[in-house]
Amino acid sequence: MSRHITLPAVVLLALMTMLSACTRVVVVDTPMEALPKATIASGDAGEGWWDIEFKMSWVEDEEPDWFIDTLIADQVCAPAIAAHADFIALWRFHRRAYPDDIGHRFTLRVFADQLSVEQVLKDIEGSSVLHWLETDGWVESVKMVQRPRLDDPPVARASGVRWSPEIKASWPWFIMGVSQAWLSMIMEVSKEQGFEGTSKWALLDHYREVNERVSVQWQQFGQDAYLHHLSGIFGYVPLVIRGEYLKRF
Repeated sequence: MSRHITLPAVVLLALMTMLSACTRVVVVDTPMEALPKATIASGDAGEGWWDIEFKMSWVEDEEPDWFIDTLIADQVCAPAIAAHADFIALWRFHRRAYPDDIGHRFTLRVFADQLSVEQVLKDIEGSSVLHWLETDGWVESVKMVQRPRLDDPPVARASGVRWSPEIKASWPWFIMGVSQAWLSMIMEVSKEQGFEGTSKWALLDHYREVNERVSVQWQQFGQDAYLHHLSGIFGYVPLVIRGEYLKRF
């Protein structure tokens, strides 16, 4: 009888060991100084804007899992762009969630030559965190897409279509700074909160809390820390809000 008990026990132990190995995570700590610094694009013919798009799963009639964007930005995108910082002129994040064919999508947008962006994509696709996010159904797909070739100069092609030429040409530096500030806040909150777990579930819970704390920081201090000081740079000129109101921040 002991033989019949021992064999399943060994099998169970081996299975538990395998499952434990599959769910362990390694947290990547990317120093902010390792990320690409904004530079003046060379204007080479091969440079352009490329999107690395993460299409998220989104259950109908439920709130999007915004914290997954936060996790991917810190643990998947940051190490990849830091590894290729010398070849990236500009970069930014784009977040959206709307009940249409696109749905919830998180995007890393990079201004560089195609080969450099392909190397960034290769590092992203090799991420163990991304692998289990895909396996567990959080991320449906990842793809690389070149931004459309418009009549605007290359750097301006990721800006709003209806904006003035001056805004189009200068905005990419602004939004890169915003993206870097957001990522830096994620890193600071994550470091302050601390993460000592080893499982993917613990990591998900960690970034749920990080995302919530970052959101609270934005809600409480965004008007003064961001909107007010941005308005100050432009001399506190009132803004047209929705084409109807003038408002100072």
